[in-house]
Amino acid sequence: MASIKSIIIRPERRASPIRIHEAKINVKGIEGDHYAKADGNRQVTIIAEDQLAKMSAVIGFQGDAHLACRRNILIAIHCQRKILKVNTSHWEMML
Repeated sequence: MASIKSIIIRPERRASPIRIHEAKINVKGIEGDHYAKADGNRQVTIIAEDQLAKMSAVIGFQGDAHLACRRNILIAIHCQRKILKVNTSHWEMML
């Protein structure tokens, strides 16, 4: 099982990322994110909290790693088999 820890969007290209507390997601992406447009080349990016923490420790990063990495959704995974189910889509995470 996975839980959402944080959601980040950038309203405009090259704008500073901002944390939001809830989001509407459709086929184009997260509402309010600059990538959520008809000609965008990606919709939503996801990163696992434990992997982000490991990467941050390796490079000695201090600060808000989720804001710095600019992935949209930070998740915590609470199981050994790393499969995330969102509606009818499944992603298997190879760690």
